[in-house]
Amino acid sequence: MIPDGNNVCGQIEAPNGLEPIRAVLTRWLGDSGCSIYKSSYDGSEKIRLRTMGADFESTPLKDGCHLFNGSVEGNLGSVETFIATLSSHLASIGIEHSFEIYDNEGILAKTIP
Repeated sequence: MIPDGNNVCGQIEAPNGLEPIRAVLTRWLGDSGCSIYKSSYDGSEKIRLRTMGADFESTPLKDGCHLFNGSVEGNLGSVETFIATLSSHLASIGIEHSFEIYDNEGILAKTIP
């Protein structure tokens, strides 16, 4: 079961927009795993990553930077594996990024990369 709160906090830089990120994540997760939508609040684009075991959404900052926070189900090892794989896909297309993984007690357990 996916945790109720975020156990991963991240930041991604999307200088060329979110489409290249959506494309690489779709190749990894399949067509239904990742999407881009326009916020009805302010019209900004956001990216969502939703699978049976993970749920992430971006919050645009400025200059192409986005917070990319969410939750991954499972023990700490499986969370680390998912985020390491996500990181490798982002790195494969030159996307600067960083993630912090937190344990069940909200203590920082690992940073990736």
